[in-house]
Amino acid sequence: MTAVLSAVAPVAHARPIVQGDDVTWDLSGYFKNFASVTYVDEIYRDLNLRNQNTFWDNASRARVRSDLRLGDPIDIAAHYEISYTYGDTRRATAAAEDLAARLPGGDALLEALFPEAAPSRLFDLSREDTDDDWILRHGFDRLFIRYRQGPTDLTLGRAAITWGPGYFWNPTDYFAPFSPTEIDKEEKVGVDMARVYLSLPHTISLDMIAAPVRRTDGVDNIDYDRSGAAARASINAMQFDWAVSGGYLYDKSVVGFDIAGPAWQAGLRAAATYTQPDDLGDKFETDPYVRAVVNVDYAFAWRWNPYVLGEYHYNGLGKDDPEDYGELLQQEAVQRASSRGEVVNAGRHYAAFNITLQPHPLWTTSDSLIVNFSDGSVFYQTFAAWSILQSLDLQFGANLTFGPVPSEFGGYELPLNGKSYGAPDSGFAYLKYYW
Repeated sequence: MTAVLSAVAPVAHARPIVQGDDVTWDLSGYFKNFASVTYVDEIYRDLNLRNQNTFWDNASRARVRSDLRLGDPIDIAAHYEISYTYGDTRRATAAAEDLAARLPGGDALLEALFPEAAPSRLFDLSREDTDDDWILRHGFDRLFIRYRQGPTDLTLGRAAITWGPGYFWNPTDYFAPFSPTEIDKEEKVGVDMARVYLSLPHTISLDMIAAPVRRTDGVDNIDYDRSGAAARASINAMQFDWAVSGGYLYDKSVVGFDIAGPAWQAGLRAAATYTQPDDLGDKFETDPYVRAVVNVDYAFAWRWNPYVLGEYHYNGLGKDDPEDYGELLQQEAVQRASSRGEVVNAGRHYAAFNITLQPHPLWTTSDSLIVNFSDGSVFYQTFAAWSILQSLDLQFGANLTFGPVPSEFGGYELPLNGKSYGAPDSGFAYLKYYW
């Protein structure tokens, strides 16, 4: 699992390749390396996948950003990324793939042990090469043209979309939301879309998005039934930002509301959604559900600049009894959402807390806690970030889990052998260099 809050990123200085009155072309980018050690209990020994309890892994990423501006109205962006991941997790995954091919229902076991998620997209702009020890991926995560004229802002291509005021959870962030345990929230995954943003009088704005996806049945065409489209209208009034939103998102209809603004020198935010899943003839149907979040944060004018945040999340999709988690995860709608990378939590009531300190101008510490009140389990993450240079940052941290078995963060029982296993704990070092 990964951490919740990342430190302030080093400053990235774009390098102007062309700089003129009508044309500006900048190049920038970064290199990131995430090294981790994870304690994984006895499950991989018991399944004869790896004869070890400690996994050592490394993931390296390099990204090049090309941003071209043609006068005031037109921007063209192309961000290319290459990643190389290797280590014990990949070796165990390769062994699990071989095992799954020989077992009835092996694909379900493989997905449970090594879940993979990818956003629903229209274009395939990436390539992948794999071996038993490593995975190499490369492709475009941003590729779009943007046109601005007066109150109208048009975007066409692969870009990022962020809605909603939540921090750990964000119900009204409909497209590729971050996980509550995500360590690096610098850049969201790009979505293939057509977007129209209108700035209207009286601080009113209207944001409309169509996100088509490609069919998965071998027909090379848009899947009109499983694509996404949503809109968001917002207004600033009484020092608060108010918004209503809704749309059809791949296999469900959603309506939502959110608000954000100051309250007694603190920040106050809230959001709620109502979701109606499609009737697709699933074996295990998913009932309509509500998700909601409320958070408050405050920055103290004290020594070490303490910042605190607390958030409550109601997850109507989840269960009150951890014994029912397996039933939830069997629902096809939940499996589809998980495969798209959407946030899927098993419990119903959550609270999360974060405190960030700056004991030195070059050092930042962060401690975050996520509590699942439905089963009593806890996820705890801590790290320290050192700003070595203006463009170089290094983080050290750990992710720890606590709770009974079965529970979301405590552990689970494997139906294949009836044995119980604890959730993994990990430590990491994260190096980030920007240019």
